[in-house]
Amino acid sequence: MKLKILFFTILLLFSGCATIFDITPNQSFNFSQGKKVLFSKKQHSEVKLELAQDTYTKNTPILFFIEAKSDDFILDISDITLHQDTKIYTPLSANAILNSGYNFKISLQNFNIPTPPITSNNYQPSFIFTPYGNIFFISKNYDDSYFKEAEFSRRIVFANYLKKTTLNAKEFLGGFIAFIPKDIHDGKIEIRIKIQKEEHIFSFNLSIN
Repeated sequence: MKLKILFFTILLLFSGCATIFDITPNQSFNFSQGKKVLFSKKQHSEVKLELAQDTYTKNTPILFFIEAKSDDFILDISDITLHQDTKIYTPLSANAILNSGYNFKISLQNFNIPTPPITSNNYQPSFIFTPYGNIFFISKNYDDSYFKEAEFSRRIVFANYLKKTTLNAKEFLGGFIAFIPKDIHDGKIEIRIKIQKEEHIFSFNLSIN
């Protein structure tokens, strides 16, 4: 019982310290099934970025869906960065997503990707180490549906994550990209995608909710 109380106390502490931002594009966009869709077109390449959330909670992944067109170019996560002030953030790798403790259920729902209900069982370990140094304590016989749900959501993101993809000029190709800019603050952020010698920049404003 004490461990269970400690677990929820830690969760409350983390949720209380988390800063929530409203995230708004600084450029024109369209709506598609509730998602904000932004375009950037250069002479030799074109990029489409989808944002399915209106808020961003600090220290959690922010998820984008990025697709591009170009003649004979291999697009990889190394071509995409997030910028704020002088700081540059690289995306999480696909394996980092799969091996993390994050739950992407709400993000996937925002992208209109349903996640089925998970049957729960008793969960035996008394504590769990999560990525980035956090430790969550739980009691024995704890309902493990949340952890199964989180794992399932990560597998969906992993399956649709951007991996090395050879682009062509006829169709948009790409996948999910996730960032965790842990020391981010209110103000402007930019997503930059380099294709060939062209750079596509998508600008957003973060304001404290």
